[in-house]
Amino acid sequence: GGSWGSTLALAYAQAHPDRCEALLLRGVFLFGPDEVQYLFTEGGTYGQNPQAWEEYRRFIRETSDDWARESTNLLGAYWQ
Repeated sequence: GGSWGSTLALAYAQAHPDRCEALLLRGVFLFGPDEVQYLFTEGGTYGQNPQAWEEYRRFIRETSDDWARESTNLLGAYWQ
């Protein structure tokens, strides 16, 4: 698996070691703070899917009470 699939595969292997003989992983996404910051705050998602990034920003902007402040913390604004 790759990316989020790698994360799920690792979690499954930890929960069920008796069912996993080996794993072949690529592009492991561990959901670490630096990865989350890059993808959801700094625009890393833009490079992978520009339309999805713009929709993400548009949703936050349209539902925001304070876009100037929230535009500096998109992930925090999204979860409000």
